Amino acid sequence: MENDWAVPLSEERLNVMLEMAKIGRRISIFSGSMAYAANTIGIVVQKLYNLEAQHIPNPDPRLVTDLFWIVWLPYNTTNPISYAVSFVLQLYSSVYAALFYFIFDSFIVMIVLHLCGQLGDLQISLQHLHENDIHKSTFQVRLKRIVQKHEKLVRLAEDLENYFNFVLLLQLLGCTLMFCFQGYGIIRLLTQGTLNLFQVAFAITVVFATAVHFFFCCWAGEILVSQSTSVGLAVYNCQWYRLPPSEARSLVLIGLSKFRPLKLTAGKFSVLTFNLFLHVLKTSMSYLSMLLAVQNL
Repeated sequence: MENDWAVPLSEERLNVMLEMAKIGRRISIFSGSMAYAANTIGIVVQKLYNLEAQHIPNPDPRLVTDLFWIVWLPYNTTNPISYAVSFVLQLYSSVYAALFYFIFDSFIVMIVLHLCGQLGDLQISLQHLHENDIHKSTFQVRLKRIVQKHEKLVRLAEDLENYFNFVLLLQLLGCTLMFCFQGYGIIRLLTQGTLNLFQVAFAITVVFATAVHFFFCCWAGEILVSQSTSVGLAVYNCQWYRLPPSEARSLVLIGLSKFRPLKLTAGKFSVLTFNLFLHVLKTSMSYLSMLLAVQNL
């Protein structure tokens, strides 16, 4: 990624890459903000209200219910030092777990956006491939560089797919279950009349953050498909009809191979697009309706 910014770029090509970089930066800032918001509300809910302990009618005496999370510990926490150390460890682990969860998603999105920026740069290079009636040897050199760069980007997209498809599958399942069970829990507490304002705020924050981050992943996947397909269209729009027949034929063959879209999948079976995000929302609502129907039986 660093080498992509080190080469001399025209203003048009630089603007395309900067636009994607700025979007990635905004997403990273938003991810960090949501992580801190969820942590802050979670700390208030867990420590001041201890809602989990309230829903355990007869807690096991081995459970420690006055820490940040209800746990079983092999040592006595009545000692102030043991209690303080246990509480701080739970607090820090919760904070960093939330940060890693949100920031890791934004990291994937940033890499995909950088890849999309490089594909946009490639499209501009193709559009200006035949300018000012350049010499044949110069044309071949430019075309060779474009092909080599495209192959490099294809390998990067394949590496992203191979490394992160299982993580994205977990994200898909987590988003679906989060919508379903958090919604079920809120509705259940609402019907019982034991709903707490901070608990609602925490549930809404977590669900919203999870959904938005999965939406970012789907949006990045949609942009990747669109940008990779546009490379083939850029070949078609590069005034190939003004080229000599031999050069035009080589360009047409290259263009046909570039129409294969690059994509990210969740577990190798679901392509990350807007349609997948909408399908996850509909599936979550279906599961929630089923749980509510079973409860009312």
